[in-house]
Amino acid sequence: MTAEIAILNPHGVALAADSAVSVTTPHGQKTYNTANKLFALSKFHPVGMMIYGTGTFMGIPWEALVKVYRQGLRRRSFPVLRDYAEDFLGFLRERRGLFPEEAQQRFVYSSSFGLVHQLLKHGDARREAISSQGAAPPVLDAVEREARDYCGWLEKQSVLDSFADLTGENITGQYGAIMHRAIRDALGTAELAGATLELLTEAAVETIRRDVWADPYAGLVVAGFGRDEMFPELVTYYLNGMLAQRLRCKLSKEKSVSPGNGAVLLPFAQQYEMVHTFMEGVHPEYHRDMMAYLDSLFKSLPEIVLSRLLPEAVANLQPTRSLLAEVLSSVHGDLVGFLNDYRRSRHVDPVVDTIAILPKDELAAMAETLVNLAVFKRRMSMEPETVGGPVDVAVISKGDGFIWIKRKHYFDPKLNPGFLGNYLAEGEASNE
Repeated sequence: MTAEIAILNPHGVALAADSAVSVTTPHGQKTYNTANKLFALSKFHPVGMMIYGTGTFMGIPWEALVKVYRQGLRRRSFPVLRDYAEDFLGFLRERRGLFPEEAQQRFVYSSSFGLVHQLLKHGDARREAISSQGAAPPVLDAVEREARDYCGWLEKQSVLDSFADLTGENITGQYGAIMHRAIRDALGTAELAGATLELLTEAAVETIRRDVWADPYAGLVVAGFGRDEMFPELVTYYLNGMLAQRLRCKLSKEKSVSPGNGAVLLPFAQQYEMVHTFMEGVHPEYHRDMMAYLDSLFKSLPEIVLSRLLPEAVANLQPTRSLLAEVLSSVHGDLVGFLNDYRRSRHVDPVVDTIAILPKDELAAMAETLVNLAVFKRRMSMEPETVGGPVDVAVISKGDGFIWIKRKHYFDPKLNPGFLGNYLAEGEASNE
């Protein structure tokens, strides 16, 4: 897992990322604290990238993909930051040698297998609940019911832009046989009724086409300055595969700093809870549970009050009950508004105002501290330590470009003087 943070103000961008990566194998899970998740996207221009979620794309490490792209980028620049991100996505889409048809078929297989496996788990849970009341339905019947419910939900989800011109029939025609094999493998049976196989295939196809994201997927964070931009920007994308030469990706967030919006602070992956607590003065789970309790309490108060005051006449007091419910709903809204305003005025706004004027070195210190806070919290809990290791920190500014503040190496740079020479030589070659 990952803890990452991006902080923007008029001076620039601070990016920080931990080094933990968890690898799952048939024999269990292993966590390493040596992963690189923060990169300079260009050697000459003020643009950086962070990766969270899965550490590979279609079987290739993100680190290798970023560095191959950077070699091809050379000194090319773009007027706005988002153009860098789109150019990187175009690089992934157009480098057919990196992701041959066999790799795309493997993605379709794993996606279909994973979906049916999840439907099977939900179906087993439903059968277990039913079995306590009587005979449980057969496994395939339970899976089919889960699939029907899931397909009904899928219909309400939008189609990804990259698949707008690719129908379900197109995908089935090209990858149907692979999906059928994955479905049968997931269910552990070669014999499968045609209607059930067709339903599960439809679920697999629409899961790929639509705006649905389940692990494993990667998040791309691109931040910095375009050639014509004086203030920093940040864009994030979700990605998790490719088929029919189309990236399965989605623009997630787009943030920028301007004279009217002086600071942006964004956490990613496992960083959210601690940043939320730091910014708003309350843990998000506590806040969610408290709001849910207040909502339930105010909805039940009319019945509680009337049953205590007039226990024998409650059934005949519907107008009074409705009036009391209306009044209490208004009071509830006022209370929630007060609590939200308090959090913002006493916690969020002062921090945002301070971030807006921080110099670059303080931006870096803040980003590193927030990542370390998430690492420390995980270490002090009984949860697996899936965040940790050295924290890489970089600052990107319009004038200085991408500057490493802290950066780990898997080797001792003093013993490898050729490393820096090769890095600079690559830059000189880019001038040609």
